[in-house]
Amino acid sequence: MLKKGKQKDRQKQKADELRERQRVVAEIARQETARLEEERIEQERREAQEVATRKAEENNWRKGFLTHTWRILNRCQKDLTIIKEKKSQTRQFNWQMRTDGLPNTLSIPELNAFRTRWKDVSDSAEPTIERVIERYPEAVRVVTDIDDLLSDLEEMSEEKLNMLIRLRFQIAKLLTDEVDLLTIMLLQDISLFYDEEKGKSSLEIVEEEFSIGLGVENIFNEDAQIQLHSFERIGVFATFPTYLVNKKIPFVLRIFWQKRSHQWDMPRVNEVKTWPTISQSVSLDEMLKVILTENPPIAPKPKESSALDIELFLLVGGVIIIDLFELLDQPKRSKYYTVTVVKEMNRPVKSSFSSDYTPLPPPDPRADPEDIEKELKLHEKEMDRVLISITIKLSKSILWLEAPKIVQWDFAEKAWKMTGVWDTRFKEPDSGNAASVTFRLEKGAVIQAAIQRRTNLPLTSWTLKPIAPKTQAKRTDKDGKDEKEDGEAEDDAPKKWMGGGGGAFGDEMIGMSSDSEDEEEEVLIDEEELQNGPPAAYLSIIGAVVTLDIDLEGNETCLRNAKNGPDIILEDLFMKKMTATQLIETLRSRGLEIAPSPAVRRSMDELPKKHSSVELHSYKGIALAAASRRFTFAWSRWNFNAGNRNMVLQVQGPEGVKGGQHQLIHISPEQCKYLACTEVSQALDLETIQEKTEPKADILNLLMDDANEQTTEKIKNAPADFVETLYTLLASVAPLSTS
Repeated sequence: MLKKGKQKDRQKQKADELRERQRVVAEIARQETARLEEERIEQERREAQEVATRKAEENNWRKGFLTHTWRILNRCQKDLTIIKEKKSQTRQFNWQMRTDGLPNTLSIPELNAFRTRWKDVSDSAEPTIERVIERYPEAVRVVTDIDDLLSDLEEMSEEKLNMLIRLRFQIAKLLTDEVDLLTIMLLQDISLFYDEEKGKSSLEIVEEEFSIGLGVENIFNEDAQIQLHSFERIGVFATFPTYLVNKKIPFVLRIFWQKRSHQWDMPRVNEVKTWPTISQSVSLDEMLKVILTENPPIAPKPKESSALDIELFLLVGGVIIIDLFELLDQPKRSKYYTVTVVKEMNRPVKSSFSSDYTPLPPPDPRADPEDIEKELKLHEKEMDRVLISITIKLSKSILWLEAPKIVQWDFAEKAWKMTGVWDTRFKEPDSGNAASVTFRLEKGAVIQAAIQRRTNLPLTSWTLKPIAPKTQAKRTDKDGKDEKEDGEAEDDAPKKWMGGGGGAFGDEMIGMSSDSEDEEEEVLIDEEELQNGPPAAYLSIIGAVVTLDIDLEGNETCLRNAKNGPDIILEDLFMKKMTATQLIETLRSRGLEIAPSPAVRRSMDELPKKHSSVELHSYKGIALAAASRRFTFAWSRWNFNAGNRNMVLQVQGPEGVKGGQHQLIHISPEQCKYLACTEVSQALDLETIQEKTEPKADILNLLMDDANEQTTEKIKNAPADFVETLYTLLASVAPLSTS
């Protein structure tokens, strides 16, 4: 028993010793873990402190350079404030002192009085064609003025804004109501516009702002069946479904084409504030924060919808209202008298015809070709039976670079829809004939043509060059001689040639030539003018389909040349002075988008995705540098594959600025630098910088670093209106992310 007790005590003692050793080992391990954790935390703290210190040093380094940019922009912003105030005062004065009899757009009472007078005239007398032709442009002008005011609002109460929008729609609707009244009056006696040659009653009114066409089934010959109505002057041809024709019910087709300022145009409130501008004042810290802000995550693509995405499509050509009217009793004429049946509500009403078409299933592609052809003919026959076929000759003033999409207005959802339009076929222009589109409708509708905004993307090249101001440049004749005024003497001042508006520094840059340059007039300018003249620039944009050459001077731009392949287009716009935004909007109305929105760019995988805030800041620097008329900028083939945070472009400076050679500039959120590689190098090297150069915070400071004093002074005193115009155009076109 004693031995067993001692043995148990020894076992217990050993167990206690083992537990103690385990506790000690665990405690040592815990202390070691705690020590390592403390060291890790301390290391992370030191690293974070080093990163913060390095970041603060980098930010201070950036601020040192950005201060120059910020001061120049701040001075431009103050100048722009004065310019915009004068522009606003001029606009208000012109509206208040207008002598055309139209209301002051800023006055709600005057707009209300205009609407009331219009309605009083409409209610007091039957409409006539002459009255509609006379009054229609007046209302269009008023609606256009309201749109201009809404797009560039100053301080205005929400109540007044809502009243202005409501009045805009009410006045626009007066146009439709006036034409409805005219239609009702004309259809009281269709014999007044009976066309003996066509054997039916047909009327066409074609004006600059609108067109009206009326085609009436021949009720004077009961055996005649008219299925095709052609409005050749308007350019619309309609074929009625056999189902409707066989009913032998007299009906009327009305085509009402509104070219602009109609009630289906959505007012773009304060749109001017959405355009890129340098006028928004920011502090130096805010400027730095914006530059370092990363791009937001790309939103997922929206689900398929029948509604037209206005961000991705342009609506062009105005709206066409296609209506069917039922025709009631007509006057009965004899040799000696006319009998008119007068009834309450004896007026034509819109037909309730609607086919509710369901397309047949497509033929089996594995079937015999003859069977497929037979089935397709059955499809065609079914559509002929129940659908209205419309053919429209498309305007020659609009660029139909692809087949348009025909959309119709949904009155319930107040949106343009892609449903209800069948069998759309596009015929390209040929032999001088206009393009045309044919489609089928289930019923009367309000339709419009839509074109993709991405048609001219991606850009294949772009160039920005200094040119001689229009006020100073001397155009040369075909023999290369100056066009001088009579008695003007030759001077001996040194001159430089600027072929096609660019190339002030000799050889063209690689990849910077425009197809149109050889056909442009040459500009001969004095060296003194190059040094001291006001800034002017030339922007060439070579797109996927269309090439544009644009001149800029002061706050104005003008289209110098436009080509679609070998064909010159848009000639009526050449050399017309416009603001940058007016030029963009005018080109949009012609079916060409040169300022794609971020939504358009995101929808295209073939476009590079760049750091947007750095890109916009770089355009400010380019615009300021261009004001010196000493730099040329252009597309680089390396830009596309440089990466999302990197942008690469070519720059050519004057002699003395990097020797006037072609340089590659690399722009990133961290810095901007000259690269050692060139446009013709075998590979792009973003790390090796050019000898005797140092990175700077942005492109403006990089360009100013080696510029002479005169060039630097020109940049510091750059005219605000020119910088604003060029920046708006560059930031809208976004050549660094669309090429």
